[in-house]
Amino acid sequence: MPAQIVMALVVVCLAWAISPPGYFGNLEIDALSAIFYIGNWHLLGHNTSYFTTGAPPSLFTHSWSLAIEEQFYLVWPLAAFVFRARRLAHFSLFCAVGAVIVRACINARGGTPMEHYNAIHFNLLTRVDSLAIGALISCITNLEPLRIRNLVQSGTFIAIQRTTGALLILVLC
Repeated sequence: MPAQIVMALVVVCLAWAISPPGYFGNLEIDALSAIFYIGNWHLLGHNTSYFTTGAPPSLFTHSWSLAIEEQFYLVWPLAAFVFRARRLAHFSLFCAVGAVIVRACINARGGTPMEHYNAIHFNLLTRVDSLAIGALISCITNLEPLRIRNLVQSGTFIAIQRTTGALLILVLC
C-alpha cells in the first residue's frame, strides 16, 4: 500500500504541474480510489473504458487489476478461516466456475460485446476465476502432497501435459 500511495501522489503532482487545470476531471477521486483499492468499482461506476475516445483517460485506469487482487486478498483469509481445507477447495472451485457463469450471463443480455465490456472487465465477480484457480491448486497440493508428487513422477502426468499442450496449439492456431 505505501508504494500505491507514493505512486498516486507522484501522478497527481505531475498532472497538476504539467496539464491545464481541470484537464483530468476526477483526478483526486481517481487517486483515492486507487489508493484504497476500489479503483475497479470506481471505473465501473463512471463507465470508464480503455477505449473511450474524445475525453482524456483516467491516469489511474491501470489500477483496476491491483484493486481486484486486493479485494480477493481481503475475502480469501475470511474464507480460509470459515472453511476447512477440503471445503476451501470447493469454495475456490465455486468461485472460479461462478465467475465464468456471471461473465456468460452478462454477455447473454444482448447487445454488442463493447456494451458489456466494463461490466466484465472491471468487476471482481467476473475476474476472480484466475485467482480462485490458483487458490484451488494451492488447496489441492496442500491436501494431498504425496498423491500429487506420485502423479507428477508418473508417466500419466507427462501424457496429460503433452495432450494439453497439443490441444492448446490446435485451438490457438
